[in-house]
Amino acid sequence: MLKVARILKAYCPESLTKFKDSDTNSAAYDLFQRYIRTKGGIGRAIALTRRDLMAANYDMTPAPSEKFSIPPSIFKKKKPEEAPALFSYEELKYSSKKASAEYPLAPAEIDGLVVGSKVPNTGSIRSTYEDYTILPGIRMVPMSDFTSAPHDMFYAKNDIDHARNLSEQIKHNGRIDPLIVVLDDGGPYVLEGGHRLAALHILGKKAFPALVVVAND
Repeated sequence: MLKVARILKAYCPESLTKFKDSDTNSAAYDLFQRYIRTKGGIGRAIALTRRDLMAANYDMTPAPSEKFSIPPSIFKKKKPEEAPALFSYEELKYSSKKASAEYPLAPAEIDGLVVGSKVPNTGSIRSTYEDYTILPGIRMVPMSDFTSAPHDMFYAKNDIDHARNLSEQIKHNGRIDPLIVVLDDGGPYVLEGGHRLAALHILGKKAFPALVVVAND
């Protein structure tokens, strides 16, 4: 899987042919441009773009190595006022302590659901970030920190249907595996577990378990 710098370069307007598959290049560019303007934070835009590409089963095989150029305008986008940074760069050395206080250790059961012992897809963390800190233990995260309605999170009908089906499975099993939540300069977002987040919204849950990662990139 591509590292952050490589992924960012692959999504830039002057670097549209960095995946072998042309459809993947086109989709990656469109998704990244949308997220960089609406979500505030390059790391978040990269991760959300990657999430959507993987969910739609795009071929993310990188193209052969070549030189990249990054348009300066990418870095000049103003963050939306409604999505302020959770931590300023000056506060990064204290961010893990602040995050630990904001997201307490999760109990064995959250909102009527047993917390699973395994965290799926932890490899996504090192694939997306190079410098990060993982908070110890599984944390309890409020749903209110996220936009979690299926129609707000997904555009494809199959994603929305998947979230609905997953909500029924979670209700039947009475169990939820921890998601992966990342805190970067744009605030918290779900790196892994988007469909589970939407399913929990359908079930009316108020909190969920998550492995919390502080991104220092």
